[in-house]
Amino acid sequence: MVKCPCCGLLSPDEAMQCDCGYVFPSSLVFTEDSSIVMGKKGENLDKKGVPQMGIFDWLKKQPKSQEKKQIRIQCPECGVLNQDNAVRCRYCRYEFPLTPQEEYDPKTNIIKIIPITPRKAEKDNDRENLITITRMKHADKAKHITAAGTNLTPDIFQKVIEEVSHSLAKGENPKNCKAKNYIPDNFTWDKYDEWYKKFYDAGEWPALWEAAYDYFAFEMECEDLSINELLHQLDKNELLLLAEQFNIKKVTSKSKKFIQDSLLNVIKPDDKETRNIIYSKIKELLYAKMIREKKYLYQHTLMSIASQTQKRDDWKENDVTKVEFSPALDTCSFCEELSGVYTINKIPISGKDTHPGCRCSFSTHDENSNMSSRDELKARYASGEFPMKRCPHCSKWIEGNALECRHCNKVM
Repeated sequence: MVKCPCCGLLSPDEAMQCDCGYVFPSSLVFTEDSSIVMGKKGENLDKKGVPQMGIFDWLKKQPKSQEKKQIRIQCPECGVLNQDNAVRCRYCRYEFPLTPQEEYDPKTNIIKIIPITPRKAEKDNDRENLITITRMKHADKAKHITAAGTNLTPDIFQKVIEEVSHSLAKGENPKNCKAKNYIPDNFTWDKYDEWYKKFYDAGEWPALWEAAYDYFAFEMECEDLSINELLHQLDKNELLLLAEQFNIKKVTSKSKKFIQDSLLNVIKPDDKETRNIIYSKIKELLYAKMIREKKYLYQHTLMSIASQTQKRDDWKENDVTKVEFSPALDTCSFCEELSGVYTINKIPISGKDTHPGCRCSFSTHDENSNMSSRDELKARYASGEFPMKRCPHCSKWIEGNALECRHCNKVM
């Protein structure tokens, strides 16, 4: 007997539906033309003898929807995949040509750009093998870098170089490199201290130096900040520790705003001692953040020096004599002054001849062009040829010819 799930009435095993009208699932049969009929599986209900199937057989036969893969552009220098509207590689800053010769693979939805820089042909002429060889060259070049100007011990520096070489061999983004995990907190770096003083005196801070800028801005503005503004810069854990000092209880499960308001009700506006405590806590947090950024800048600089030096050596082997130093679009004034044409032996190397964390690069020089590659790229954005671009400060999408970000209101 079969029990109906709707009314609970018992029906015979061969029944196709209950007296209340409920149709038992075992009685549904699907034909090849996707029409649903009543009957038992295996029975031919029409005169033409249309083959029938059960519900699970019919579902298996339905075509599966295929998700459309996003098209990616593969950089010919480092092999990293970029967005389909990218104009420069997000890793090595290689500039994609305006009218590139492309190889499109519909199976993987990857566009492989043939590099405009002349290269010596490999024996097997395999592009994937060429990318692997280039990455291994970058990894080998990193092993020749020394720990000059730092307080890293030979054992620690060896671990750092191994992680940097491993990331270069895989073509990883510097953010994914794990070399910074081996660098101690008391890490000193003469080059970083030198450029920190230059940026401090100039009052400008390049990309990847956000934590240093926050520390600098806090020192400049801390005297004018109210206690409410100072408390806003502390995280929830620090606010809870501060609440314990003032015997404020039952705020652990509350929001940061509630804890902040509770502290404002207790702390007097002219309490200098409490203000100094809050000031020292904020300074410790910003300094710890700056130390973490300093470690990242060091591994970024090592990877940049290795890749850019090997790139210069490869171009020298291919008889390239003149190259052009191309600063990033959000470059600092120091790198802006280096923009120009150099011989291949005197080209500035990012991170070595520039500041730590520099993302500038160099490209081939077109003697028939009256503009530098950077000016050409700016002109393309200004003309509206590139309808959208990312803000270098907040990473939001803005108009291609915008001179000021409409999200963070910072100048491009």
